[in-house]
Amino acid sequence: MNAAHSPHGDEAPTLRLAIVCNEVPCPPTHGGRADVLRRIRALTAAGVDVAQLVTWCAEGENVPALQDYGIHADASVFPISRGWPARARRLAGLLANSMSVVIRRRSHADLAQLAERARARGVNAVLLDGLFGGELACALAQRLDVPLFVRSHNIEHQYLRDQYRAASGRTRLKFWLAARCVYPFEYRTLSSAQAVFDISVDDMVFWRARGLGNVHWLPPICEPLPPAANALEPVDVAYLGNLFSPNNVQGIRWLIEQVWPRVRAAHPTARMRIAGSKPTGEVVELCKAAPGVELLANVAVVTDVYTAARILVNPVLAGSGVNMKALEFLDSGAAVISTPQGAKGLPPEHQALFHIASSAEAFADAIVAALAAPAVNVRESRLPDCYRSAAVASAAQTMLQHVVQHRQATVVQRPSAQP
Repeated sequence: MNAAHSPHGDEAPTLRLAIVCNEVPCPPTHGGRADVLRRIRALTAAGVDVAQLVTWCAEGENVPALQDYGIHADASVFPISRGWPARARRLAGLLANSMSVVIRRRSHADLAQLAERARARGVNAVLLDGLFGGELACALAQRLDVPLFVRSHNIEHQYLRDQYRAASGRTRLKFWLAARCVYPFEYRTLSSAQAVFDISVDDMVFWRARGLGNVHWLPPICEPLPPAANALEPVDVAYLGNLFSPNNVQGIRWLIEQVWPRVRAAHPTARMRIAGSKPTGEVVELCKAAPGVELLANVAVVTDVYTAARILVNPVLAGSGVNMKALEFLDSGAAVISTPQGAKGLPPEHQALFHIASSAEAFADAIVAALAAPAVNVRESRLPDCYRSAAVASAAQTMLQHVVQHRQATVVQRPSAQP
């Protein structure tokens, strides 16, 4: 094995990553998937060899050809069984672990096979992109004797707690099982990494205040918006996001029940489009009952929604990390009205690019004022450059420096050859 393929060679190695992520990142049907997919493509463009991908999918899920999305890694996709035998086997693990961690556990044989495949590809670092594959990522890095890095998407124990509070019925139970015992696992995993690349400035400050000095801000990537494919009927206001997570459903309910009646009182003919993937029954009923509101499910091209609306709104009330859709809203050039939570995690100077409104009354007033302003014929992106793909190069350089340092330390620790 030449130096370029060996973490212990004499020449500076190419960064060759094994990436472990919570779920298959394509198709990018929600912000979490899109964030991972865009980062893989950006790392590849920056000269990183994304050599191995380890991820999970729902049992029976039709996983697309990853090459069609620009992923050329040696991929291992493990199905998460939802059957009763599998659930019974997980019961003991649930006593002291999050459901989201337990369902991603793999056997020693699986780990050995993954390590063998990683060595064959010359992997010299492991990137855990999302928390819940952390047991496997840590074990793989240890077995390979290579550095571990973490991309943190949220303060997961807070995010899951907020989702639990916003949910109801069986979904509430699911998030309760997911939220249990997350904090110690999360802290332990982040502590074990050589570097943590956090999506959020606020979350970075949170972890640094708890003694983790290895946390850096790595902005999420917003790729240029695709050309519009279909000319939708123009509307005054639009929201786009997944229509199933409890915090998004909570925000849509607030928007339709508390904000929209105030807007319609000032503009009786105002129209709003709620667009996104997998709408719950509650979202369907909310849109059906509200005057001037239409539902557009499972949008294929997001630009269709953005270009057909004068105003984009982000009514999310709970969560952590960064709202990926907020960045796309800025990139669209439309007027953007958001709750404080919708812009959370961004630096203050970037939050200032949104019109922030905290109460239902203030949010409605902001929409009414934007409707009264002259329409803009030519829109220009307001997205700062740090959210483009090139920004990932600094993180790649940091990882490579740790790889070189780890290799040098390993060489020093080796016993000298006997004469």
